Amino acid sequence: MKNKSNVFMVLLVLNVVFVMTGCNKLEKAKENIANDDSYSSKIDEKDKYNAYVDLFSVLSGELAKIEHSYAQKHMDGDGQFVPTDDKTALGYIGVIGSVQRAIEEAEKRLSTKPKMAIDEDVKPLLTVLKKEVLILEEIESYYQEKDFLNDHDEKGKELNSKLVSITKEMNDPIKNFSDNMRTFMSETEKKEREAHKKEGNKISLGMLEFLDTAKEARDVVSNSIAEEGRIDLTTENYVGVNIDVSKALDELKKIPTDSKDIEKEGFSSATSSIYIDRFIEKASEFKSLSNELAASFGGEEEALIDVMEKLSNGYSELIDVYNKI
Repeated sequence: MKNKSNVFMVLLVLNVVFVMTGCNKLEKAKENIANDDSYSSKIDEKDKYNAYVDLFSVLSGELAKIEHSYAQKHMDGDGQFVPTDDKTALGYIGVIGSVQRAIEEAEKRLSTKPKMAIDEDVKPLLTVLKKEVLILEEIESYYQEKDFLNDHDEKGKELNSKLVSITKEMNDPIKNFSDNMRTFMSETEKKEREAHKKEGNKISLGMLEFLDTAKEARDVVSNSIAEEGRIDLTTENYVGVNIDVSKALDELKKIPTDSKDIEKEGFSSATSSIYIDRFIEKASEFKSLSNELAASFGGEEEALIDVMEKLSNGYSELIDVYNKI
């Protein structure tokens, strides 16, 4: 059985905490914002908030996917570089451009008003993320242009060392941003959820309630991974969660989502209808992944890890679709 990199397992433990639990609408966030005298009500703080949410999401989404696939292809269990004899080898699977775009948007918003307390965590995080992106771009070019076939993997070893080094450098900035952004989003989500309940917005509440259950499943998975890569997940501690996921999807599918209901909740019926339908599709996919995970216990550990990763990514995709509604 192929040995999964322990470095990847640490990255997975580190990255899964970034998936947001809330939403992308900022109806009232002034309580969460440290305004200064130059604050202008004409500035839409929602755009800045959403840029930070996107950054938060990409860390556990596309970036985690890239790091994982790189580790699988080019690292051993201790994070040491492994040369390849595959002439068609790629550096990793994933689109580094989407990570770059999230960084650029957050950087563009960083200097805008109103000021937010989270700005102080975004700035150092962007510094190290930009360094990692440059290394990943080099890795991508190195394998796409087949240079590894001519230099006996020398540059590959060098790039691997750089990537491991910058990953260590990222630990504190990631943790600080993660902790404070989670609090910011949690407070914002609480306000919005209360508004949805008051206004009887069944579509929004249904999606949020499914996200709650999906998050519970994701958390059970992430909390079962020890830093050394050991998996402490069993049928007994997952079966109840899996049942909850199925029930939450059944309830979500019962909610009317015609154009009149969508407009009542303040959505743009044309665009939002597409993403609401897509959210329900992603929720169905998440249920399938949850069932697949529940059926994976007792088999090979590598297969179990693969399904666990898919479930975590499935949760990220749910959040991504919800944020676009």
